[in-house]
Amino acid sequence: LSGKILRRQPGVKKEIFPGCKNPKLFLKLVRTLFSCRRKTIKNNLNIYTQNADLSVKILNTANIETNVRVEKLDIQTLLNLSDIVSDIMG
Repeated sequence: LSGKILRRQPGVKKEIFPGCKNPKLFLKLVRTLFSCRRKTIKNNLNIYTQNADLSVKILNTANIETNVRVEKLDIQTLLNLSDIVSDIMG
């Protein structure tokens, strides 16, 4: 994942994140997921959701295995995950 895409630009715009429903949520989610790279995505998502069951539900909806490390995911998967988090958590 390129550091360039993750740098927050003033006034985050939808055009920068094609296919992403909520760019601000995407940036916050990715920051959280990459905060502890050697943890599994489930453990890092738990930090964001504060709810282990909800994290598993989100990952199942996104068809992502709970034991995957976030650095193994491509950008499209992260964009999709962000949209699912947005839909489920509001």
